[in-house]
Amino acid sequence: MTLSVIVPAWNEAHRIGRCVEAWAARGPLELVVVDDGSTDRTAEFARQAAPAGLDLKVVSIAHQGKGAATRAGMLASRGARALLCDCDLSADLDDLPRLEAALDAGADVAVGSRETTGAARVRSQPLHRRALGRAFSFAMRALRLSALEDTQCGFKLFTRAAAHRLFAESKVDGYAFDVEILWLARRAGLCVVEVPIRWRDDTDSRVRPVADGVAMLTDALRVRRLHRR
Repeated sequence: MTLSVIVPAWNEAHRIGRCVEAWAARGPLELVVVDDGSTDRTAEFARQAAPAGLDLKVVSIAHQGKGAATRAGMLASRGARALLCDCDLSADLDDLPRLEAALDAGADVAVGSRETTGAARVRSQPLHRRALGRAFSFAMRALRLSALEDTQCGFKLFTRAAAHRLFAESKVDGYAFDVEILWLARRAGLCVVEVPIRWRDDTDSRVRPVADGVAMLTDALRVRRLHRR
């Protein structure tokens, strides 16, 4: 298996089918849908949407957060490479070869970015959400947790070795898990490359800019303490 695609999903019954169909159309791959304690029929709808021949694995966990769901999916994956992809498909799937090229060139982790040079927003986020995202990235750089321009983009590709090593060590269950993973990668001396992608914002975002932003910052500030030897 060359590629595993990990899709964390919480109450995504209304759009998980579209996500499954989109990936099924892209050729042989392992699709890992992680049902993060949904109260709707996310897992059932994912299975119903899978065409014959798709290597679909549905992993169900108690509701813990996007970080916990991504961790479960990454550790359950079997592909030589593992891609984190948000269920809303805001990232242009045709940009996957850009991330693959970065790994072909020697990177361990390729991070899709909406902010780095060459990125394009087909439909941008609301101004207040984009401003908060930039402020969060600035805070991460100031705290020396990550130097990337966009830590939170839900389109990241890992080698199998990097995925299993980093997620086996990760502890953050919420939205700040991206910061933790990138910090762990830097600490381990892995090569992380930021890759520009095209992005179409989904107006049905579950992120609450203020409440989740505070929770993300709190979790990010705990990263070093969580990993003290």
